[in-house]
Amino acid sequence: MKSLAIAKWQLGYYKIAYKGIVRRLNQIQKNSLFKNQFF
Repeated sequence: MKSLAIAKWQLGYYKIAYKGIVRRLNQIQKNSLFKNQFF
C-alpha cells in the first residue's frame, strides 16, 4: 500500500515536470518564431 502511494506521488511529480518541460519548449519555439519574423 505504501509503495502504491509513492508510485502515485511520483506519477504526479512527473506529470508536473512534463508539463513544465512542454511549456518551456513551446515558449522557446514562440521566441524563435518571433525572432525570425523580425530579423
